[in-house]
Amino acid sequence: MVARSHLVGEPRWSPDGRRLAWVEAFADRADILVAPADGSGPPVVATADAPVRAGGGAFTWAGPDRLVAAAADGRLITLPADGGPGTTLSA
Repeated sequence: MVARSHLVGEPRWSPDGRRLAWVEAFADRADILVAPADGSGPPVVATADAPVRAGGGAFTWAGPDRLVAAAADGRLITLPADGGPGTTLSA
């Protein structure tokens, strides 16, 4: 039997305190999840189209509704906190 690890880390509140984001890593993929701080809805995978680098410093908030993340492929991207396609800031 091979053990798999599921890691959760880097929790960060949005600047307005309405959302909480964190990194979840499982197998060879790490994603940023965002949930309403009041628990009114399920978490959204903000990085569904672009997994991030795990290991610290994967993302920061860029206002109450956007994130800046280090994608696993080396790009710096900005993402909507509610999910959806990101915009490449640097290649």
